[in-house]
Amino acid sequence: MKKILEFVAKHNIKITAITILIPIFFQLKAIFLPPIVALYDKLPSFSRTYDAILSIRGPFSSPPKIHPNAALITEITDKYQKAGYSAYSSEALKFVLIELLDIPKQNPNSEPKIMEAIDKLTSFDISLALKILNENYKNYKAQNKPLKEVKFLGLIAIVSSLKDPIKAVKIYNQALAVDKTNIFILNNMGQLYLENEDYENAAELFNQIINISKRAAKPEHTALGYNNLGVLYLKQDKFLLAQKNFETSLNIYQKYQLGLITANQYTNLAIIFEKLDDIEKACSNYRKARIIYYKNYQEHLVERTLKKLEDLECL
Repeated sequence: MKKILEFVAKHNIKITAITILIPIFFQLKAIFLPPIVALYDKLPSFSRTYDAILSIRGPFSSPPKIHPNAALITEITDKYQKAGYSAYSSEALKFVLIELLDIPKQNPNSEPKIMEAIDKLTSFDISLALKILNENYKNYKAQNKPLKEVKFLGLIAIVSSLKDPIKAVKIYNQALAVDKTNIFILNNMGQLYLENEDYENAAELFNQIINISKRAAKPEHTALGYNNLGVLYLKQDKFLLAQKNFETSLNIYQKYQLGLITANQYTNLAIIFEKLDDIEKACSNYRKARIIYYKNYQEHLVERTLKKLEDLECL
């Protein structure tokens, strides 16, 4: 107590000044902050300086852990995308490959068969991968593990959708019969509808995600649902509806500090503003996205965003 009193006595003037200035700062913030924010969009030199400051990585930040088979996974998913499969299908396939490659951790004897399945996937033969996934699904069903059962049904549906979307929908419905509130299944099924331009069914599933996640107090899933609706409206050239949903999603991600995913919303909004020919706002959102991508070591997304900034002459 004596030391505290001595400290207060020694720094009394500083403590008094800070106590007075902090409330004044918050009172004046509403006056001086908007003009500074406005400068960010109006003056390229100011925005570059501001971006440079915000882009500084924290002293304890580090690149995310890379999957040991990342190069192989990227090689296969890139091959599917080049063959005309959608970006979402390729991304979903990445999740399947990670799950397949993790199976030998539980059962080392399965590794040769797993690698054969992955080799066949490289040449667009999905049969062995489906067989392995089905075996795992049946095992979990026999063990009465519904979470694992539904997960593997989802993986089977993802792989099946590469060749037969109608069959994939049936498998997704089979999974929903076990767990009708499973976000993983609802999201992937909705994305399949979206890819096939069945906007009505896609919207229904995305709204289900929003309603279920609100009841479960899962803000990240609520934001996902609004993001999906934004993409759906963007595909239909309903730009204002898309903007509204992307902004709702962004506000949730910002409120709960969900980091990297926030950058995707800035990118989505930038795309909308490009469509609306509001290049100033497009540039602003691309710059905000780039900062977050950079701070999270997403170098390929940084490069892609910088290319957009250059193309729009934002830099």
